[in-house]
Amino acid sequence: KLDIYWGFDVYTADSMLEVLNKAKKQRFYVIGATKEGKLITEVFEDVINAVKTHSRILVVFGGPKSDIFDIAAREGFKIDDYCDLILNFVPHQGTISIRTEEALHAVLSILNLLKELKRGEAGCSD
Repeated sequence: KLDIYWGFDVYTADSMLEVLNKAKKQRFYVIGATKEGKLITEVFEDVINAVKTHSRILVVFGGPKSDIFDIAAREGFKIDDYCDLILNFVPHQGTISIRTEEALHAVLSILNLLKELKRGEAGCSD
C-alpha cells in the first residue's frame, strides 16, 4: 500500500451530530474549523501533537450562512463537547468570512504539511 493520497470518500448524513457521533465511535480526532476558534499560531504545538499521535482526523467545517457553532446550536448540542480542538486556521484573514472551499484548501494544506514534517522526523525522506 502506498502512503499517498489518491482521493477521498464522500458520505452523506442527516446531521452534523450524526457525523460527530460516528467519528467519535471510530476514534477520530475531531477538529472544528471556524474563525471563532483558537488561532492555530497559538496552539500550534497541540496541532503538531495531534497529527503525530492520531492517524484518523476529521475536520468539521461550517457553511456559507452558518458556522459550526450555529449548526450545532440548531441541532441542539455544543460543538465543544465533540471537538478535540476548535481552530482558526486562517488568522487575520481580512474578510468577514472565507468560503468553505477556500477553508478546505487552507486547512488540508496545513495538516498535510504537518503530516509530512511528521514523516520527516521518522527518517522518511521520500
